[in-house]
Amino acid sequence: MAREHRRAAVELAPASVRALFTIREFARLATAAADARLLDAATDAGPATADRFAAMLAVLSNGRGVLTPSHSASDDDVVDPYRRSSATYARSMHELEPGIAQVERVVRLAVAAPPANSKMS
Repeated sequence: MAREHRRAAVELAPASVRALFTIREFARLATAAADARLLDAATDAGPATADRFAAMLAVLSNGRGVLTPSHSASDDDVVDPYRRSSATYARSMHELEPGIAQVERVVRLAVAAPPANSKMS
C-alpha cells in the first residue's frame, strides 16, 4: 500500500528489492510497459509461469528511474483509510483500482505467454 510497507518487506527479504512495488508504483510502471515488451520478456524466460512473471517484474523494475517520476514520492502510496471517513475509504479504493487492474493485466500476460521455443523470429 505504501512505501513504508515496501521498505519493511525489503528489510525482511533484501534480495526481493527489485520485485517489490507499492500498488500505485506498479500501476505507473506497468501502464508504461507495452504488452509486446512484457510478452517478449516472458517468452524469453521460458515456459514456467513463475519465471515468465518474474521476467515481467524485471521489465517493470527496470522502468524505475527511466520513466518520469511521480510529482511526489507519496504519489506511490495509497491513503490508509483505517478508522477514517467513508470518503477516505472511497479515495483509497480509487487509488487501488488502477494498480489492481495492472496486476491482473500482467498476470494474464504471464499466463498467456507462449513457451520460449514458439517465439517468432
